Amino acid sequence: MTDSPLSYILAIETSGDVCGIALLHGEDVIVEHNFSHKMHLSERFMEITDFILKSAGIALADISAFAVGIGPGSFTGTRIGVTTVKVWADLYSKPLYGVDSLQALAAEFTGLEGVLVAPILPCRTDVIYAALYSVTSPIPRALTATAAFSLDEFAQKTAEASPESVLLCGEGCRRYGERLTGMLEAQGVRVSTIPTRFPRVGVIGKLAVTRFSANEEGESPMSLVPLYIAPPPISTPKRGFSLVKPKP
Repeated sequence: MTDSPLSYILAIETSGDVCGIALLHGEDVIVEHNFSHKMHLSERFMEITDFILKSAGIALADISAFAVGIGPGSFTGTRIGVTTVKVWADLYSKPLYGVDSLQALAAEFTGLEGVLVAPILPCRTDVIYAALYSVTSPIPRALTATAAFSLDEFAQKTAEASPESVLLCGEGCRRYGERLTGMLEAQGVRVSTIPTRFPRVGVIGKLAVTRFSANEEGESPMSLVPLYIAPPPISTPKRGFSLVKPKP
């Protein structure tokens, strides 16, 4: 492949049951592959990454910046994705952009006026990961910090923002959308619901491209950590986690 003034961005999302890898050239998504890892994330993750890079005729050293979803979500899955991309960014001295998975869900609706977007993901019974976003700018602006809320807490937090309209999105809508809608409508908030299934890795890549194009420095590979909000129960792992080694 010939050299180009455009930059390659490799984006990874491993925080949920459906994971994704995307390669972007400038603002264009060349490849976006989403897959259900079925408890074999490490093996499939590297196989698919190698295939995507070879198909594009490039190597990891040709990547200009890396992007990764930092959760909230699966403890183990997020750790694998974040740790691996940190190694790549450090090894090749390239910028690294960590993206909140809820921000990626909200970014699907960039440009909506007069509505707040509330991405929600299931956490535990009657508890959700959630945040409120304004989506009028290219990068959604968080109005609340990403946190684990009870349904009552998040309904109250949302009502306190005094929105004209709220769009609920994300996997959590399938289980809790109807109940949250009832709670919010009882407080005079107009609600719509779109149960998007998972954060799209192509969107994570595009958010990173926006920051990269604005010459944002990105996160340090040494300090970036997954967004752990509700730690999982302590248990002894069946087998240790081995860091995957990138192919040159």
